[in-house]
Amino acid sequence: MANNGTAVDTRSRVLSWIALGVVYLVWGSTYLAIRVGVGHLPPLVFAGTRYVIAGALLYPIAWRAASGSRASAQERAKPGVKAWLAGAVIGILLLFAGNGGVTVGETTLPPGFAAVLVATVPLWMIVFAWPVQRQRVTFRSALALAVGLGGVIILVGDGTASGRISGVIIVLGAAAAWGFGSVLRHRLAVPSHAMLAAAIEMLAGGVVLLAVGAGSGEFSRIHWSSVPARSLPSPPTATRCPTCP
Repeated sequence: MANNGTAVDTRSRVLSWIALGVVYLVWGSTYLAIRVGVGHLPPLVFAGTRYVIAGALLYPIAWRAASGSRASAQERAKPGVKAWLAGAVIGILLLFAGNGGVTVGETTLPPGFAAVLVATVPLWMIVFAWPVQRQRVTFRSALALAVGLGGVIILVGDGTASGRISGVIIVLGAAAAWGFGSVLRHRLAVPSHAMLAAAIEMLAGGVVLLAVGAGSGEFSRIHWSSVPARSLPSPPTATRCPTCP
């Protein structure tokens, strides 16, 4: 039993490191892909198309997984109006305000710079945990918050000094929206099945992104014949990461 337990623990640690590496490589490359995309497509249309495609592809897969034989009765139930509304609220915060803001910000900021700013998401989650979840900020959390913010200020100092302040503000606002949405998600009636909730959020966020993009005249600025294939929006990874835009 002891040997078996040790083997299981070792396997779990190895899988955890592999999963972390996948997140670093796959999710981290999102910022580079966004930078390439906004070089040829308007930011809101690019982000909206990306998430509508991803949500439409993921929803039937997630629905089948949620309706499986091992799913609970709650998971097998068809998402109701409350679930869709809750998913829409979170999708607007995470994907319209969060990812949409990052996409707009990357029209002026390099991808690595934007990624550093997005690293403030956990700090924003600490800030919003008190008013939303009534979780007081402990001394250790406050110290971590101060150290984290100090590190970000040091890393982005050159960017703010070189005239990128508007992009910095936009991406920091996007990170704050993502942090708020991640905390608020635990208070709303989103579907318990993570993949199904992610699909609803992507569909809602993507539709709002496209609607706002259309309202701001982005579609009229697209010249499809001059858009290279590498800039066409591709579906984001379906990996569920509550703190990653």
